[in-house]
Amino acid sequence: MKRASLFLAIFFVFSTLNLKAQNIYAQISADSAYSMVKANINNPDFIILDVRTPNEYIPEHLENAVNLNYYNSDFAETLDTLIKTKKYLIHCHSGSRSGRAFKKMKELKFKEVYDLRGGISAWKSHSYPTTDLFKPVLMKVTQDSVLDFGNTALNTEDTINITITNFGNDTLRFNSFTDLTSTDFRTNFNIDKILTGFDDYTFQIFFKPNAYSTTEKEFYINSNGGDIKFQLQGYSAPSGVNLFSEDKLIVYPNPTTGRLFIKNQGNLPIDKITVFDLSGKIIQNLGEFTGSELDLNYLNNGIYILKLSSSKSTSSIKVVKR
Repeated sequence: MKRASLFLAIFFVFSTLNLKAQNIYAQISADSAYSMVKANINNPDFIILDVRTPNEYIPEHLENAVNLNYYNSDFAETLDTLIKTKKYLIHCHSGSRSGRAFKKMKELKFKEVYDLRGGISAWKSHSYPTTDLFKPVLMKVTQDSVLDFGNTALNTEDTINITITNFGNDTLRFNSFTDLTSTDFRTNFNIDKILTGFDDYTFQIFFKPNAYSTTEKEFYINSNGGDIKFQLQGYSAPSGVNLFSEDKLIVYPNPTTGRLFIKNQGNLPIDKITVFDLSGKIIQNLGEFTGSELDLNYLNNGIYILKLSSSKSTSSIKVVKR
Protein backbone atom coordinates (compact mmCIF):
# COMPACT_ATOMS: atom_id res chain seq x y z
CA MET A 1 0.00 0.00 0.00
CA LYS A 2 2.83 2.38 0.92
CA ARG A 3 4.65 1.51 -2.30
CA ALA A 4 1.51 2.26 -4.35
CA SER A 5 1.07 5.61 -2.59
CA LEU A 6 4.69 6.50 -3.24
CA PHE A 7 4.27 5.65 -6.93
CA LEU A 8 1.19 7.87 -7.18
CA ALA A 9 3.01 10.74 -5.46
CA ILE A 10 5.98 10.47 -7.84
CA PHE A 11 3.62 10.27 -10.83
CA PHE A 12 1.80 13.40 -9.64
CA VAL A 13 5.05 15.36 -9.24
CA PHE A 14 6.29 14.45 -12.72
CA SER A 15 2.88 15.14 -14.25
CA THR A 16 2.84 18.58 -12.61
CA LEU A 17 6.34 19.35 -13.87
CA ASN A 18 5.29 18.26 -17.37
CA LEU A 19 2.25 20.55 -17.24
CA LYS A 20 4.45 23.49 -16.26
CA ALA A 21 6.72 22.78 -19.21
CA GLN A 22 3.84 22.82 -21.72
CA ASN A 23 3.16 25.83 -23.92
CA ILE A 24 0.12 27.98 -23.10
CA TYR A 25 -2.54 29.01 -25.64
CA ALA A 26 -5.81 30.69 -24.65
CA GLN A 27 -8.53 32.91 -26.07
CA ILE A 28 -9.43 35.51 -23.45
CA SER A 29 -12.00 38.24 -22.85
CA ALA A 30 -11.35 41.97 -23.03
CA ASP A 31 -11.47 42.16 -19.22
CA SER A 32 -8.81 39.46 -18.92
CA ALA A 33 -6.70 41.11 -21.62
CA TYR A 34 -6.85 44.47 -19.82
CA SER A 35 -5.74 42.82 -16.57
CA MET A 36 -2.91 41.09 -18.44
CA VAL A 37 -1.70 44.36 -19.98
CA LYS A 38 -1.70 46.07 -16.57
CA ALA A 39 0.10 43.17 -14.91
CA ASN A 40 2.82 43.10 -17.59
CA ILE A 41 3.43 46.83 -17.91
CA ASN A 42 7.08 46.35 -16.85
CA ASN A 43 7.61 42.86 -18.27
CA PRO A 44 10.24 42.95 -21.05
CA ASP A 45 9.08 39.52 -22.23
CA PHE A 46 5.53 40.68 -23.01
CA ILE A 47 4.46 41.80 -26.51
CA ILE A 48 1.08 43.07 -27.72
CA LEU A 49 0.79 41.99 -31.36
CA ASP A 50 -1.71 43.89 -33.52
CA VAL A 51 -2.29 41.99 -36.80
CA ARG A 52 -4.51 44.61 -38.46
CA THR A 53 -3.49 46.65 -41.49
CA PRO A 54 -1.40 49.81 -40.97
CA ASN A 55 -4.41 51.94 -41.97
CA GLU A 56 -6.33 50.42 -39.06
CA TYR A 57 -3.40 50.40 -36.64
CA ILE A 58 -1.88 53.88 -37.07
CA PRO A 59 -4.81 56.01 -35.89
CA GLU A 60 -5.77 53.79 -32.95
CA HIS A 61 -4.01 50.96 -31.10
CA LEU A 62 -3.22 49.62 -27.65
CA GLU A 63 -0.31 51.40 -25.98
CA ASN A 64 3.04 49.92 -27.10
CA ALA A 65 1.31 47.38 -29.38
CA VAL A 66 3.45 46.46 -32.41
CA ASN A 67 1.96 45.94 -35.85
CA LEU A 68 2.37 42.92 -38.12
CA ASN A 69 -0.12 43.04 -40.98
CA TYR A 70 -1.88 39.70 -41.37
CA TYR A 71 -2.36 40.36 -45.09
CA ASN A 72 1.36 40.73 -45.81
CA SER A 73 2.52 38.02 -48.21
CA ASP A 74 5.39 37.14 -45.84
CA PHE A 75 3.27 37.24 -42.64
CA ALA A 76 3.89 33.59 -41.72
CA GLU A 77 7.61 33.84 -42.44
CA THR A 78 7.96 37.02 -40.38
CA LEU A 79 5.95 35.49 -37.55
CA ASP A 80 8.38 32.58 -37.49
CA THR A 81 11.30 34.99 -36.87
CA LEU A 82 9.80 36.41 -33.66
CA ILE A 83 11.17 35.39 -30.25
CA LYS A 84 9.07 32.34 -29.40
CA THR A 85 9.87 32.30 -25.68
CA LYS A 86 8.07 35.60 -25.05
CA LYS A 87 4.46 36.11 -23.92
CA TYR A 88 2.12 37.44 -26.64
CA LEU A 89 -1.31 39.06 -26.53
CA ILE A 90 -2.62 39.19 -30.12
CA HIS A 91 -5.64 40.90 -31.59
CA CYS A 92 -7.18 42.28 -34.79
CA HIS A 93 -10.40 44.25 -35.33
CA SER A 94 -13.00 41.63 -34.34
CA GLY A 95 -11.11 38.35 -33.86
CA SER A 96 -11.06 36.62 -37.25
CA ARG A 97 -7.51 37.44 -38.36
CA SER A 98 -6.03 37.09 -34.88
CA GLY A 99 -7.77 33.71 -34.55
CA ARG A 100 -5.96 32.45 -37.65
CA ALA A 101 -2.69 34.01 -36.46
CA PHE A 102 -3.24 32.38 -33.06
CA LYS A 103 -3.54 28.98 -34.78
CA LYS A 104 -0.35 29.63 -36.75
CA MET A 105 1.56 30.59 -33.60
CA LYS A 106 0.49 27.30 -32.00
CA GLU A 107 1.85 25.45 -35.04
CA LEU A 108 5.12 27.38 -34.72
CA LYS A 109 5.41 26.33 -31.05
CA PHE A 110 5.36 29.78 -29.44
CA LYS A 111 5.64 29.39 -25.68
CA GLU A 112 2.67 31.53 -24.52
CA VAL A 113 -0.01 33.14 -26.71
CA TYR A 114 -3.32 34.80 -25.76
CA ASP A 115 -5.91 35.81 -28.37
CA LEU A 116 -8.22 38.72 -27.51
CA ARG A 117 -11.75 37.53 -28.33
CA GLY A 118 -13.65 40.16 -30.29
CA GLY A 119 -10.46 42.07 -31.05
CA ILE A 120 -10.04 45.78 -30.45
CA SER A 121 -13.81 46.19 -30.92
CA ALA A 122 -14.41 44.22 -27.72
CA TRP A 123 -11.63 46.17 -25.98
CA LYS A 124 -13.22 49.51 -26.91
CA SER A 125 -16.72 48.33 -25.96
CA HIS A 126 -15.41 48.12 -22.37
CA SER A 127 -14.01 51.67 -22.68
CA TYR A 128 -10.44 50.46 -22.30
CA PRO A 129 -7.85 52.98 -23.58
CA THR A 130 -6.31 53.21 -27.03
CA THR A 131 -3.77 55.71 -28.37
CA ASP A 132 -2.36 57.14 -31.58
CA LEU A 133 1.10 57.59 -30.06
CA PHE A 134 4.30 55.80 -31.08
CA LYS A 135 7.41 55.66 -28.91
CA PRO A 136 10.44 53.45 -28.27
CA VAL A 137 10.98 52.16 -24.72
CA LEU A 138 14.40 50.90 -23.61
CA MET A 139 14.09 48.14 -21.01
CA LYS A 140 16.35 45.56 -19.39
CA VAL A 141 15.73 41.87 -20.00
CA THR A 142 18.72 41.04 -17.79
CA GLN A 143 17.19 41.85 -14.40
CA ASP A 144 20.37 42.18 -12.34
CA SER A 145 21.55 45.79 -12.20
CA VAL A 146 24.68 44.91 -10.21
CA LEU A 147 26.96 42.79 -12.41
CA ASP A 148 29.50 41.18 -10.07
CA PHE A 149 32.37 39.32 -11.73
CA GLY A 150 33.69 38.19 -8.33
CA ASN A 151 37.32 37.13 -7.95
CA THR A 152 39.03 36.90 -11.35
CA ALA A 153 42.63 35.80 -11.79
CA LEU A 154 45.09 38.40 -13.06
CA ASN A 155 45.14 38.78 -16.86
CA THR A 156 42.24 36.34 -17.20
CA GLU A 157 39.07 37.59 -18.89
CA ASP A 158 35.58 36.88 -17.58
CA THR A 159 32.31 37.67 -19.41
CA ILE A 160 28.73 38.57 -18.46
CA ASN A 161 25.94 38.68 -21.05
CA ILE A 162 23.44 41.56 -20.94
CA THR A 163 20.12 41.55 -22.81
CA ILE A 164 18.03 44.66 -23.42
CA THR A 165 14.84 45.17 -25.44
CA ASN A 166 12.61 47.74 -27.11
CA PHE A 167 9.33 47.51 -25.19
CA GLY A 168 7.75 50.22 -27.35
CA ASN A 169 6.31 50.40 -30.87
CA ASP A 170 8.68 52.87 -32.53
CA THR A 171 12.27 52.34 -33.66
CA LEU A 172 14.81 52.49 -30.84
CA ARG A 173 18.24 53.97 -31.54
CA PHE A 174 21.21 54.37 -29.21
CA ASN A 175 22.83 57.75 -28.62
CA SER A 176 25.75 56.97 -26.31
CA PHE A 177 27.16 54.55 -23.76
CA THR A 178 29.85 54.66 -21.08
CA ASP A 179 33.40 54.59 -22.39
CA LEU A 180 35.18 51.73 -20.62
CA THR A 181 38.59 52.57 -22.08
CA SER A 182 41.38 52.67 -19.48
CA THR A 183 39.42 50.44 -17.10
CA ASP A 184 39.59 46.70 -16.44
CA PHE A 185 36.23 46.41 -18.23
CA ARG A 186 35.41 46.44 -21.93
CA THR A 187 32.29 45.82 -24.02
CA ASN A 188 31.27 44.85 -27.55
CA PHE A 189 28.14 47.01 -27.34
CA ASN A 190 27.17 48.23 -30.83
CA ILE A 191 25.85 51.78 -30.77
CA ASP A 192 24.59 51.39 -34.36
CA LYS A 193 22.20 48.60 -33.40
CA ILE A 194 18.54 49.42 -34.17
CA LEU A 195 15.67 47.70 -32.33
CA THR A 196 12.06 47.36 -33.43
CA GLY A 197 9.32 46.48 -30.96
CA PHE A 198 9.98 42.80 -31.62
CA ASP A 199 13.71 42.89 -30.88
CA ASP A 200 16.03 41.98 -28.03
CA TYR A 201 19.74 42.78 -28.14
CA THR A 202 22.40 40.81 -26.27
CA PHE A 203 25.92 42.13 -25.79
CA GLN A 204 28.80 41.37 -23.43
CA ILE A 205 30.76 43.09 -20.69
CA PHE A 206 34.28 41.72 -20.20
CA PHE A 207 36.44 42.00 -17.08
CA LYS A 208 40.22 41.47 -17.17
CA PRO A 209 42.07 42.69 -14.04
CA ASN A 210 45.73 43.64 -14.40
CA ALA A 211 46.42 44.18 -10.68
CA TYR A 212 45.27 42.89 -7.30
CA SER A 213 42.48 45.35 -6.58
CA THR A 214 38.74 45.98 -6.47
CA THR A 215 37.23 47.65 -9.55
CA GLU A 216 33.86 49.40 -9.87
CA LYS A 217 32.29 51.25 -12.79
CA GLU A 218 28.83 52.52 -13.64
CA PHE A 219 27.80 51.59 -17.20
CA TYR A 220 25.11 53.78 -18.80
CA ILE A 221 23.25 53.35 -22.08
CA ASN A 222 21.40 56.36 -23.48
CA SER A 223 18.78 56.02 -26.23
CA ASN A 224 15.78 57.78 -27.75
CA GLY A 225 13.70 55.43 -25.60
CA GLY A 226 15.30 56.28 -22.26
CA ASP A 227 18.40 55.37 -20.25
CA ILE A 228 19.48 52.30 -18.29
CA LYS A 229 22.39 51.73 -15.94
CA PHE A 230 24.40 48.78 -14.67
CA GLN A 231 26.85 48.73 -11.77
CA LEU A 232 29.96 46.77 -12.79
CA GLN A 233 32.18 45.33 -10.09
CA GLY A 234 34.95 42.79 -9.87
CA TYR A 235 38.20 42.15 -8.07
CA SER A 236 41.35 40.08 -8.14
CA ALA A 237 43.00 38.55 -5.07
CA PRO A 238 45.96 36.16 -4.89
CA SER A 239 45.39 32.55 -3.94
CA GLY A 240 45.77 31.84 -0.24
CA VAL A 241 44.28 35.16 0.88
CA ASN A 242 41.41 34.86 3.32
CA LEU A 243 38.57 36.44 1.34
CA PHE A 244 35.41 37.84 2.83
CA SER A 245 32.93 34.97 3.02
CA GLU A 246 29.74 34.09 4.82
CA ASP A 247 31.63 32.12 7.47
CA LYS A 248 33.89 35.14 8.16
CA LEU A 249 31.18 37.83 8.15
CA ILE A 250 28.19 37.74 10.47
CA VAL A 251 25.47 40.32 9.68
CA TYR A 252 22.47 40.52 12.01
CA PRO A 253 19.58 41.02 12.50
CA ASN A 254 18.50 40.47 8.90
CA PRO A 255 15.75 41.60 8.24
CA THR A 256 16.46 44.72 10.31
CA THR A 257 14.35 47.63 11.48
CA GLY A 258 17.31 49.98 11.23
CA ARG A 259 20.29 48.86 13.33
CA LEU A 260 22.59 46.34 11.66
CA PHE A 261 25.53 44.67 13.38
CA ILE A 262 28.53 43.39 11.43
CA LYS A 263 30.95 40.97 12.99
CA ASN A 264 34.11 40.49 10.91
CA GLN A 265 35.89 37.26 11.88
CA GLY A 266 38.36 37.36 8.96
CA ASN A 267 41.82 38.87 8.90
CA LEU A 268 40.98 41.51 6.27
CA PRO A 269 39.80 44.92 7.54
CA ILE A 270 36.68 46.39 5.96
CA ASP A 271 37.99 49.41 4.05
CA LYS A 272 34.67 50.53 2.64
CA ILE A 273 30.95 49.75 2.78
CA THR A 274 28.72 50.73 -0.15
CA VAL A 275 24.91 50.55 0.03
CA PHE A 276 23.04 49.90 -3.26
CA ASP A 277 19.34 49.64 -4.02
CA LEU A 278 18.13 46.82 -6.30
CA SER A 279 18.40 49.01 -9.41
CA GLY A 280 22.14 49.35 -8.78
CA LYS A 281 21.97 52.96 -7.58
CA ILE A 282 24.52 53.85 -4.90
CA ILE A 283 22.65 55.04 -1.79
CA GLN A 284 25.66 55.64 0.49
CA ASN A 285 29.43 55.25 0.46
CA LEU A 286 31.08 54.73 3.86
CA GLY A 287 34.79 54.96 4.56
CA GLU A 288 36.78 52.57 6.73
CA PHE A 289 34.47 50.58 8.98
CA THR A 290 36.09 49.93 12.36
CA GLY A 291 32.98 49.57 14.50
CA SER A 292 30.35 46.85 14.68
CA GLU A 293 27.09 48.76 14.15
CA LEU A 294 25.65 50.22 10.94
CA ASP A 295 22.72 52.66 11.08
CA LEU A 296 20.20 51.99 8.26
CA ASN A 297 17.32 53.98 9.77
CA TYR A 298 17.56 56.51 6.96
CA LEU A 299 16.56 53.86 4.37
CA ASN A 300 13.01 53.25 3.22
CA ASN A 301 11.68 49.74 3.75
CA GLY A 302 12.89 47.39 1.04
CA ILE A 303 15.77 45.21 -0.13
CA TYR A 304 19.31 46.57 -0.40
CA ILE A 305 22.78 45.26 -1.26
CA LEU A 306 25.72 45.93 1.07
CA LYS A 307 29.09 45.69 -0.62
CA LEU A 308 31.95 45.29 1.86
CA SER A 309 35.40 45.91 0.38
CA SER A 310 38.97 45.45 1.45
CA SER A 311 42.12 46.12 -0.56
CA LYS A 312 42.03 42.56 -1.94
CA SER A 313 38.46 41.31 -1.66
CA THR A 314 34.78 42.16 -1.75
CA SER A 315 31.57 40.58 -0.51
CA SER A 316 27.96 41.48 -1.34
CA ILE A 317 25.20 40.80 1.17
CA LYS A 318 21.46 41.23 0.62
CA VAL A 319 19.76 43.06 3.51
CA VAL A 320 16.03 43.55 4.11
CA LYS A 321 14.94 46.79 5.83
CA ARG A 322 11.51 46.66 7.53
